[in-house]
Amino acid sequence: MKRILFVSCYPCYPVYENGATLRIYFQLVELQRKHKVDLVIIVPDEDIEENSDLIKKLPNVNFVCVKESEVYSRWRFYRYDIKKLKSLLQKLFCENNSYDLFICEQGLIANCIQIVDAKTNIVNVVDCNSLAAFRQSRIRYSIAYRLKYSFLALYYFVFELVAYRNFDIIYVVSKDDKKALRFQCKNDRVHVLPNGYSPIDFYNKHQDRDYKFGFFANIRAPMNKEFAIFLLEIFIKLADRHKSERYIIAGRGANILLTDYKNIPSNIDIIDGVSDPCDLLNNIEYYISQIEFGTGIKNNVIQAGACGCKLILNNQVFLPLKKYLQANFQTVERIKTMRILTDILICKADYGKIFQREIEDHLKWEQIIAKMIDD
Repeated sequence: MKRILFVSCYPCYPVYENGATLRIYFQLVELQRKHKVDLVIIVPDEDIEENSDLIKKLPNVNFVCVKESEVYSRWRFYRYDIKKLKSLLQKLFCENNSYDLFICEQGLIANCIQIVDAKTNIVNVVDCNSLAAFRQSRIRYSIAYRLKYSFLALYYFVFELVAYRNFDIIYVVSKDDKKALRFQCKNDRVHVLPNGYSPIDFYNKHQDRDYKFGFFANIRAPMNKEFAIFLLEIFIKLADRHKSERYIIAGRGANILLTDYKNIPSNIDIIDGVSDPCDLLNNIEYYISQIEFGTGIKNNVIQAGACGCKLILNNQVFLPLKKYLQANFQTVERIKTMRILTDILICKADYGKIFQREIEDHLKWEQIIAKMIDD
C-alpha cells in the first residue's frame, strides 16, 4: 500500500458529461482500492454539498474540500493564488507527512510541488494548456480574441516550462499533447495515459434501442452547445421526413436549446441532466461525437462504445481510437453529417460496428491506473 497525496483543481463528483471530473473520479475509485489517498480538492462554493455526498462513495479517501473563493486569484488568467494554495496545503498535510506519490491533477496548480515531500511526483495534464490556447487563437474570428488566446498560449508555455521541470512523470491524454510539450520538458518524462471507463458503470445491456441517433454531453460548454444546436437543426429536418425514428440530445444545460427552438417535433427528446447515463446510452443506436480543438479519446465516446453504440465521429475523435477500431467506422466532418444520417435512414447503410471488446481489452480504468502506479 502506498501513501498518495492527490491535489486537484476540479470538483470530482461524477458528472458524467464532464470529461475532467469523470477522469478524476475514476482515478480515485481505483487508487483507493489498494492505497491510502489524501485528497485536497478545490471546489466551487456552491458545489461543496455535492462533494460531501461523494465522500461516502470513497471510504478510503481522506477528503479536504477547499472553497474556491479561499484560493481564487484576482488575476483571471492565473485562476488560483499559488501563495494561498501553498499556505493551505502546508497547514493541512505537508508539514509533517511524506508520501510515496504526489499526484497533481492539472498543470495550473503544479507549483504546489515545491512544498511536497514525496518519492515520486506526477502531474496529470488533461489538456496541454499552451496547445489548447494556441488552437483557440487559430479558430477565433475576432482579432481581440485571437490576441487574447495568443497571449495565453505564450503565458501557459512559460508556466509549463517552469512548473513541470520538478515532476518525475508527466501524463497527458494524447500524442498531440506529448508532442506539444517537447519544448517544455524532456520527452522521456512525458507519457500518454488515455481516458478509460468503468465496466461496472458502463456496459451493453443487449436491449432494443429507442433512439436512432443521440448526442450526450455537457451542453453548458460553449463548443458542445454549438454542436448540439447544429445537430438539433439536422434532427428537426430528419424527424419531419422519418417520423417513425426517434432522436435525443441530453446532458446538463440541454434546456437551453428549448429557448430558441419552440416547435420541436414530438419524436425529438431534449433531456436536461441524466441520472443513469448507462441506461441512456443503451437506448441509442448511433452515437454522434465531435471535437473542435481538444485532444485524446473522449470519455463519452468510450462510454458509448462500451454500451454497444455505433459511432459517427469526426476525424479528430476517430484518429486516437484508430488502433482499437475495426473497419466501417464512419468519420465525418460537419458538412457531411446530414448526408451520412440520411444514408443510414434511407439506405440502411451500416456505418458503425460495436467495438466493446476492444474497449474492454485496452481502456478499463483499472488497467490505466495500474500502469500509472507501476511506472
